[in-house]
Amino acid sequence: MAAVKYEVVEHARPKKLDDQALVKLVLAHVGVSCQKEMRVTGRVDNASFTHARFETGCAGSERLHGKLRIDAKRALTLLVRGSSSEAEREPFLDGIK
Repeated sequence: MAAVKYEVVEHARPKKLDDQALVKLVLAHVGVSCQKEMRVTGRVDNASFTHARFETGCAGSERLHGKLRIDAKRALTLLVRGSSSEAEREPFLDGIK
């Protein structure tokens, strides 16, 4: 069994926060080879931030689970690689503020 790896990448904040911009942020982290199976879900926008969940797989590899978190100054992608349970993913994905 592969070890679970946790990653955080900071990106330039897009000027416009449309669906296409969110997809581009995810692909900047996971790579375009993972686009075919990607789903971006659960988008929430409020006065302070935007966040959305994503899940994808890359050409025969395990599922990747992540979260976008965008505020007024920065855009972050959080990613969990490796076979992971919900209990291993959720505290990380929801813990970064």
